[in-house]
Amino acid sequence: MQTGKKILKIVGWITGMGALVLIGTVAVTQNAKKAPQKNTPVAIVDSVQQNDDSVEIVGIPTGEDPWKEVKKLVTAYYQETGMEYKGMIKVIDDNADTSKVVEEQPFQYTILNNDNYYYRLAHIEMVNKKNYLLAVDNENKTVSISAKAVKRHKNAGPFDLRDFKKLMEKSKAHAIVTRNGNEKILTIDNIGDADIQGYRIYYSPDNYRIHKMLIGMVRLSPIDDENDDQSAATGTTKHDDDAGGVTPYYYYLEVSFNEVQSLSLKEKDFNPEKKFIQVENGRVSLTPGFKDYEFLNGGSGE
Repeated sequence: MQTGKKILKIVGWITGMGALVLIGTVAVTQNAKKAPQKNTPVAIVDSVQQNDDSVEIVGIPTGEDPWKEVKKLVTAYYQETGMEYKGMIKVIDDNADTSKVVEEQPFQYTILNNDNYYYRLAHIEMVNKKNYLLAVDNENKTVSISAKAVKRHKNAGPFDLRDFKKLMEKSKAHAIVTRNGNEKILTIDNIGDADIQGYRIYYSPDNYRIHKMLIGMVRLSPIDDENDDQSAATGTTKHDDDAGGVTPYYYYLEVSFNEVQSLSLKEKDFNPEKKFIQVENGRVSLTPGFKDYEFLNGGSGE
């Protein structure tokens, strides 16, 4: 299932850099050599080619403090008794005159306080609990569990809006709030990251629920290149220009929330791991529905 691997690779790449992945809108990276598309919702302008770090403004600036807006988004995004999000994530190639979707997968994300969440993207499912992390690969049929021995190094969720806020403030990123009709738009750029050009978050001005997010990205090689890792490591790509330099590839993630639901859960009732594992007499094993999977048990920390 090559398609699934492609999106998981790029999502893992961003998550590994500590960037927010799966919360709602689209930051479009626009190649300076291309004329702006009429329907392009966002354009994070290439600072190298344009010699300018500015961003095309969508909507009318409100003059509001963007970091106070992020604080309100964080409050709306989390709820003590749990939240569930469902939607679609797309990987979009923006290297031709017309952008095209190269990958599209549904996701589901449920979070309850800081240490408990479940998410599914393509064939991967993850369960994060206070003391351990459970990962399920439904394509390769593996279930792995590992203890989180050092709590201060806890695994960060892919939708962690609180960590995103801290990261953006620490990097002294530039941000602006605009309004376009019945939506507010938070645009963030100049984040000091060579791989991510910017973010754009679309949300309701009434309840601060996020509708969509765009993440603009730049790479040294195309995501569908079979020798992608080797090319990125050596700096040699099929995209080299005539002068011997490297012309980057531009992509963006579009994450749309189709369903948002407030839950009424207590921590003791949130046990998504029971779908995959069971504990009998202190021994952890796979449930009957996953008996054909390989079990990689690194310790549950229980």
